[in-house]
Amino acid sequence: MVLLLVAMTAVAGVAIQGARAGIPPKQFPIADTIAADDPLRSIEEIGDDYRSFGADLPDPINVRDLLAVTDEATAQNLLKVGRLVYRHYIFSNSPARAPSPPEYAEFFESAVPGACDSASAMVRLLMGEKAGYNFNLIAPRESAPIAEVDGPNYGFWGHTSAEFPVQNGSVLIDPTYGFVLVTTASRFSDEVFRTRNYRQFALVSDVSHYDLQHGLIYPRAGLPTASTARSGEVIQPMFPTIAVDGAIRIGRRDGSSDDLLYTMGGWGDHIGYWYEPTISHWQFSVAQPGRYKAIYRLLAGENVVLQTPLDIGVSVEGARKIGVTYLPDAENPRAIIVTFDAERRATISFRSNSVSARQIDSIKVKATRSL
Repeated sequence: MVLLLVAMTAVAGVAIQGARAGIPPKQFPIADTIAADDPLRSIEEIGDDYRSFGADLPDPINVRDLLAVTDEATAQNLLKVGRLVYRHYIFSNSPARAPSPPEYAEFFESAVPGACDSASAMVRLLMGEKAGYNFNLIAPRESAPIAEVDGPNYGFWGHTSAEFPVQNGSVLIDPTYGFVLVTTASRFSDEVFRTRNYRQFALVSDVSHYDLQHGLIYPRAGLPTASTARSGEVIQPMFPTIAVDGAIRIGRRDGSSDDLLYTMGGWGDHIGYWYEPTISHWQFSVAQPGRYKAIYRLLAGENVVLQTPLDIGVSVEGARKIGVTYLPDAENPRAIIVTFDAERRATISFRSNSVSARQIDSIKVKATRSL
């Protein structure tokens, strides 16, 4: 992924944040600078988290904040629809924030509960002919070390919002956490987030600490390791290089699938595939030439996502792939083992070709012999 920079842009009604120097992979945020999303932090701490990414806490939006990119009628409709879904959609793991107005009661009560992707689809449905797109983003993050893990502890943070291209830019409506993003670019993309060519607003004036905390997904989307895509496009997040010295283990290894549904829109406690077609790149730097075995242990659980058959391809670059093994068998794998010969570096890429997502609970790499 190429890091692109643009000049500071200023347009009437919308203040677009200027370009900021890219964050080198070696400065990938760690737990002592970017806090974990739980437990809930104070508003002062959340503000510090935003500023660590060169952003400010989002201000509440109003119609005039959208007039630089669209007409007043469209701006009013986007905000009205976004607020309706934010307040009245029933999530699969959370009740509606408020009872629906009588004229919308049947609509929301008959809607199928879901997560962030379903909430975004509801916004698009209510917008009628301006259907827009589901917009996905994933930002890997380094979590605090835990006793069960030898070495770094990583996680994905993934989310879906509704994107609406308008006359002079694009608007992103987040009905799950209550945010609106505005850019003068024709569409949101990796470049828009990495160059800070957008502004993030709160959809409502009473957005909670919980929502503000989870709104950090957008500043995180500017990291060189993050990836964005419209629904159906392949997402390609990149993790920092992992040094391998004989053996290393990363991941949560908690054996639970509860967190797949615990946080609306966020699967932040595990590493691996998402529910869109995804290519995950894992870079390993070996201490000496040898044969190595990378063991990707998969999350167990009864969730329908976890029970869906795998549909993936595994490739290795910079090293010689010896073989790939699925355990205990191809129909119900609980681990993927990749054996490779490497002298310096190896990149293992997993391509998930459909919504057959699995969450990786941990990765362990160990040397099996010297070359």
